[in-house]
Order: sequence, then C-alpha cells, then structure tokens
Amino acid sequence: MKKSLLPAVSGWLLILATVAVAQGVTRHLDPAVLYHLEGTVQSLQLVPGEGKPSLILALPDGSVRKVQLAPYWFFDVADFTLAEGALVAIDAFGSADPSVDLLYAAVIRDLNSGLELILRDETGRPAWTSRGLSRGAGHGDGQGGQNGQNGSGNGHGNGGGNGGGKSGGECDGAGNGNGSPGSGQNGSGNGPRLDMASAVTVTGTVESTRISLGRGQSSNFVLSSGGVSYQVVLGPAWYLAANGFALAAGDEVEVLMAAGVGECGGFVAISIVDLTTGEALVLRDETGSPLWKN
Repeated sequence: MKKSLLPAVSGWLLILATVAVAQGVTRHLDPAVLYHLEGTVQSLQLVPGEGKPSLILALPDGSVRKVQLAPYWFFDVADFTLAEGALVAIDAFGSADPSVDLLYAAVIRDLNSGLELILRDETGRPAWTSRGLSRGAGHGDGQGGQNGQNGSGNGHGNGGGNGGGKSGGECDGAGNGNGSPGSGQNGSGNGPRLDMASAVTVTGTVESTRISLGRGQSSNFVLSSGGVSYQVVLGPAWYLAANGFALAAGDEVEVLMAAGVGECGGFVAISIVDLTTGEALVLRDETGSPLWKN
C-alpha cells in the first residue's frame, strides 16, 4: 500500500551522515530522513534580503508543511521560477530535531513544466556552496532520449552550459545534465528493457546501497547471495520515499529481478521484500515497465 508522507529512514543515507557533518552540511537537517511531497505552493517567501527563503506546501489531505529552500540568487542563476499556486513535487530532508516541524528541500520539480532544480545532494550538502558555485555559473540538465539512449540538452542558467546524460536514470543513475544548477529537463526515457524470461528470485544480504536524488536518477544496491555479488537497480529515490521503503546494509532481502538488455546489463528489481523490516515494494509490472511511469 502506498504511503504518501512517510519518512524513508534510509541506510543509504546513514552511512553518509558522518561524512556530511565533516563537509559542512546544514546541521539542522537529518540526511537519513527523506520525504517525497506533492502539493500546491500555498505561500512563498523568496525575496532577496527578506529572510531565509521558504514556502508553505499545501498537501492533498489538507495539511501543510513548511519547506526551507535555497538563497534567492540560486533560483535566479538557475532561471527556475516558483510562484504561489504552482503544483510541485518536493524531495526534502527532515529536521534533526523532531520537535521542529521544518523540512529542507533537496529537489523541487514543477509538475506543470517538468523542470527540476536540485538544491542539496544526498548528504544534505547545499548545492550553492559546492565547487565554488557563483552567480555567473548556471548549467542545465540534459533532455534524455527514449529507452536509455544517450541524450543531451542546453542549460537555462544565466551562465549557460550544456547538459548530457543517459535517460531514464536506470542504468547509471543518470538522466540529468552534468551541470548544476540548471533548469533544463531531465531525461525522459523509459529506462532499460528487461529480459523478463531471465526473471529470478534471489535471497541474500544487502552489502551497500546508493541513493540518487533527482527525477532522472535511480537508486541501487549490491546484493550478496551464495558468495556472488549482484548490482541491482531499484528505482528513483522519490518513489521509494513516497512508499516509505528503505534499505540498509546488512538487511536480509528477497528480490525478484531480471537482467537488463543491451548496454545497461546488470539486474533490475521487479519487486523486493526486506525480510529484516518486513517492508515490501513492487517497482515494475509483469512486463518490466516502471510503476512510477503509470
């Protein structure tokens, strides 16, 4: 059953949390708690020189959440516009203090235009502080092709720039251009084709996990079974978070997976059961098509 607003307390991020502190990540957020929210921007505080930018997001169930954003100039450089009444999807980290009802935006996507902006990486580190980012350096995400083929696109940031990558975010967890912060569209391919005749159920232990934020990105993990290690693609972080599903290294899992066709290679999860936590998630249908595309 889908859970629309449950924190994904993830082993992917717990490992990264210690590193995050050393890298100067905002200490007020908890990189181990990720939410996926979809709703309408009820109010917006995004004016230069008038406090920390934030918005109030009205959710379909009638509740609201306050979400801290990024500096005004960061939106300006990326040429990414937010307005009251906009329908958006937000991936956001929870607060490190449970008594503080504030979220920290990691990714914002305009559901009408399809444009996306990444504000923080998977450790919670602000994008506006990385790699010496300045007001004159904007880069765009690439527009991917179909079925995992290479794609490219032009950025819309004030500084310009080109994006490129594989679409769908299935094989390499890509689908975005190389630049940040850009407002170009993400890869829109359907991801890898699966050889459904190769589908097999494997039980084993999670060796490691990797979460990848962004619409065109896909998370994956390494499964150890019978002395063999398998690289297994899951799905986008927002889909996992929206369903309240998380994996941690050391978890025992049962995975129905099939081999990818073509350059993707490896294995792709169709469904997975975490035997340690009892959580289960179906990612793809009987034809191998991602459920988040439906």
